Amino acid sequence: MVANQKVTGRAWSMPAGIGLGLGLTAAATAGGCALVAWLIQGEYLGAEGLGYGALAVLLISSFLGAAGSCAVIKRRYLVVSAIHGTADFLLLLLVNGLLFGGSVSGAGVTALAVLGGSLCAALVPWGGKVRRGIRRKKRHYG
Repeated sequence: MVANQKVTGRAWSMPAGIGLGLGLTAAATAGGCALVAWLIQGEYLGAEGLGYGALAVLLISSFLGAAGSCAVIKRRYLVVSAIHGTADFLLLLLVNGLLFGGSVSGAGVTALAVLGGSLCAALVPWGGKVRRGIRRKKRHYG
């Protein structure tokens, strides 16, 4: 920990924040899939839109989960987003293996969508101060 920063006590540990982000991702994925299914059933979206809908659900839910993780951990946003994206992809592979007998036919596109969505969360400044480099005192000699 950096010694020149005030300790606020509001940041979470990394495993707890990643766990919260995975929970948010699972909830957002379930809600998004239910929304896409409702749109297809109501004929607002054609059956050919299922692939685009699934891709959009993956991108949005991964972004929301990584954003939740970054918001509660409050440091190392890129590392947190990358860990969250990897854990989310592995969780999706696990669920796919359990439900569909290990078929991983679309794993590449899923990996790109999940990692892309979660790494986009690292680009958002989550209320932290923007640092402009190290400021040093000018030394006056003489």
